[in-house]
Amino acid sequence: MHIIRLNPKTVSLMSVEPFYCQLLHLIGHCSQSDDPLVQSRFFTSPSAGLEPELDDDWQQYVLPDLRQIFQSALEVVEADLETLQSMDAVPDLMRIEIPLTHLDAWIHSLNQARLALSARYCFDAQAIDEPFPGGNDQRAIALLQVHIYGMLMEWFLHELDTD
Repeated sequence: MHIIRLNPKTVSLMSVEPFYCQLLHLIGHCSQSDDPLVQSRFFTSPSAGLEPELDDDWQQYVLPDLRQIFQSALEVVEADLETLQSMDAVPDLMRIEIPLTHLDAWIHSLNQARLALSARYCFDAQAIDEPFPGGNDQRAIALLQVHIYGMLMEWFLHELDTD
């Protein structure tokens, strides 16, 4: 899988293998969870209960907008993923074109997925910074997802910086 700039307004993920396509389709699933660990990671009280009035205001005024921002970003990514198409020369490989204006949504969604996976599997900064240990259990696959989503975020940030 690699990224190329097609034109000043569009990037493309090219040569996306089926496994990576599956991981892309899991971005939304990873980010949307009722898991209390994930919810506390995304929507932590600003005062950790020390200032009930501040926490109530946050719950009433900030939290709904924050949830909407998260959901809107995921909707952009999911709509873009519907445009995945087979590469003519190699039918097993896919490609997707992404407007530069959507890259912020992708970055936010990838970050949400990384945070959710890290909360769910109790990954700390050290676990994320170490090389991928391998394995095929759920925790190892989740760590692989965190690494791949991080790589995509870096690529997309680079594309935004060069714009």
